[in-house]
Parts: sequence; structure tokens; C-alpha cells
Amino acid sequence: MNSQDELNTTIKALVQDRKGILAADESVPTISKRFKAVGIESTEETRRAYRELLLTAPGIGEFISGVILFEETLGQKAADGTLLIEVAQRAGIVPGIKVDKGTIALANAPGDMVTQGLDGLAERLAHYKIQGARFAKWREIYPITPTNPTRLGMTANAEVLARYAAICQEQGIVPIVEPEVLIDGEHSIERCAEVTEAVLSEVFTALCRHRVSLERMLLKPNMIVPGKAHQPKSPAHDVARMTIEVFRRVVPAAVPSINFLSGGLSPEDASSYLNAMNALYPHAPWALSFSYARALQEPAMAAWRGLAENVGAAQHAFCERARCNSAARCGQYGDAIQPPVTKGVAPLPELDENGLLKDPGTWNESVASALAAQSGLGELTEDHWKIIRALREYYGKFGVAPAMNQVCHAYGRDWRWAHDLFHTCLGAWRVAGLPDPGEEAKSYLNDM
Repeated sequence: MNSQDELNTTIKALVQDRKGILAADESVPTISKRFKAVGIESTEETRRAYRELLLTAPGIGEFISGVILFEETLGQKAADGTLLIEVAQRAGIVPGIKVDKGTIALANAPGDMVTQGLDGLAERLAHYKIQGARFAKWREIYPITPTNPTRLGMTANAEVLARYAAICQEQGIVPIVEPEVLIDGEHSIERCAEVTEAVLSEVFTALCRHRVSLERMLLKPNMIVPGKAHQPKSPAHDVARMTIEVFRRVVPAAVPSINFLSGGLSPEDASSYLNAMNALYPHAPWALSFSYARALQEPAMAAWRGLAENVGAAQHAFCERARCNSAARCGQYGDAIQPPVTKGVAPLPELDENGLLKDPGTWNESVASALAAQSGLGELTEDHWKIIRALREYYGKFGVAPAMNQVCHAYGRDWRWAHDLFHTCLGAWRVAGLPDPGEEAKSYLNDM
């Protein structure tokens, strides 16, 4: 098998419906800090036991396609003597490896950082490949301040990411390219969008310059969110809309999958934001998936606390977060966190004063059926679904309400078809679970 065939096989194994990537590549100082927060002593044995706990969780391969490991883990074994990398493979999980060597200050760019580790990378990759690693990850970070990141910071980091990716592909290793715009700070969501667009533009310019095959790499970026200290927090549909708007402008469709990092988001927010993207933009040109560390592991680590008797509870907590993100991967996170529903009708999420979903990211087909039932529409027919899908697709592309005649004419009807099915055209918008379109659009839709 030549290197291109190897890369294609790995991409196919990593990019699967309802699956994402577990980031378990914390360095010793990082995992020690997280252990300390929940009262666990960080030793080689506790780190080994914790990663065994994750990789042996029953059924985890149903939700996770790949795992990024730290170098220490490659040589560690489970309690029965099996190498942890083999434990992952037996679960159907592709092993990968973090290969960067951490950050240092970038000369002549105050406040910016650059990542080390390119020297000897090809030789290290060859060794990791023998040990079973099939993909790699390299992270560059971009702090947001009034003056950062600088132009020098963005171009220098993009160059490093591109060189890393080219070396990986030469060795038959799929590169995960991770340009992380940091969440730390008080910046607005608009400022995050501005910086992320500039960063990704530089990254893809450099990747193309170094002839990196975009079809044989994965992108692991931040979502477009305000700084952690910024108030108020943005709703899921705004995060989804601004993230997809930015990425459509700068991420080529050739990239097979965008596996978002969680980057300091809570487990619930990371799932909710990913869910909103997949619910609102089901026809995005790339798979919209996850490569989470804390957002997958935090509940499990807290449940374990380093105690053997807590392994089962910790594995259950881990699998629950993985299951939720698997659901978010296809816009069904609301179903994953809700109890079973009588006669297939879901309980309604919170609505605003106009009867519209406060968080459109909670929409799914069961919620649509519940909204229809509340509105007295009865069971949704295929004609109802034609209009719902058309509205969601149009909004996903353009971010505004369409002319209802335009929607109905696609099926050889006029706007009265939607009115008869939903009582008002605003009723169709409501059941489709889309955001508040504004007063003028609501008035137009309600009058039809």
C-alpha cells in the first residue's frame, strides 16, 4: 500500500457518521493539573490507569473513531498486559499521536507564541507509525488581545502547521491541523470571528503553498465564540451561524471533516454548539464533528477520582458524553438528553413570546412534531416536511427568511399551500425551528 492509499484508508476510518475523535493527548503537566483539581495524584500509574479506563469503556467504539495519544501512552499497557494502542484498535478506534513539543514566545511578535518540534519530526513519525499510530496532531495557539495575533504571528504559525502537515503526509500519516484561537479574554464573538477568519486564511494559504493534500487531512479549529470573560454568553444558533459563515469563506470544501476542539467550553456547551451547526446546516460541505478532550473527559475524571471502585461509574459518564456528542454530530443532541417520550412526541424546549425556539440548536424532528401538535396541526405529512426542509436549507445557506412563494413554486404551488398546511407561513417557520427572523419578516410571514 502506497502512502496515498494509507492516507485514504485512515481518513475513511476517522470520518464516520455519528463518530468523532477523543483527544487524550494531555502532556504530563496538563493532566497533572486536571488530576489535582479532582484530588488525583499524577503518577505514571494513575495516568496509565485513567487512559485504560477510557479505552476499555464498554461500547465506546460506537461513538469514537479515533484517539489522539500522548507519547507516554504508546508504550503503556492495560492491566492484562495488552498495549493500550492495541486496546484502542480492538475497539475499532484508530490510534493517533500528538507530535508538537509545546510553545515558546515568537521573536519580534510580542504576545504571540509559536510551537516547536519540527526538527527530527520525520524520524519520530516513522517510529510512531511502527508502534501503530496512523494520524498525528499539531497545535498552534493564537491569543486574542487588542494587538494580537499579529500578522507575523499568523504567518509564522501557519508556516509551521503547513510544514508539519506536509511531513506527515510524506510519511503516510494523516495530519490533524489545529489552529486554536484561544477563548481566554473579554473579546466579543465578532472579534473571535475576525481573528479566526484571518488565521484560517493564512493556514490554508500555507497548506496550499506546501502542496498539502487537503483531501487527506483534518482540521481541528475553535468554534466562533466570545471570550470566556465576555457577558452574556452567545446562544447556540449564533455560534453555529457565525462559525459556518466564517468557515464557508476560508475552508475549502476539499477538507473532508472539521473536528472542532472544545477549548475551555463546558461539556454541555460543546455538544449544544456542535448540534446547532449540524441541525441548521445539514448540507455543509464538510463533516462537522468533534475532537474533544475536557468536554468528553471532565465528567469521567470527576467520577473516577483515582479509585478502582469508581471505574464503572467513570466509564458510564464518559460513554454518556460520547453518546451526546455522537447525537450532536447529526443534529440530534436534544433526543440524546431527553427521556423517552410518549407516542413519539418530544417535550418542548423553551420558547420565546412568539412561540419560536429560544435555542434553535435544540431542534430535531421530534421537536418539530411536538411544535406541530402544540399548534393543532396534527401529524406532520410529507408535504409538511417538504416545506420544513426547504425553509431550513434556505436559511442554512443565506441566513434569512425566503419568499414563501419561492419555496412553494419549487413544488408547483403558491404560498397558499404553506398557509393551508401550517395555518400561517409563520407557523411553518416556527415548526421548522428557525431563529427569530426579525419584526418585518415575522409580520410578512404571519400575514400570509
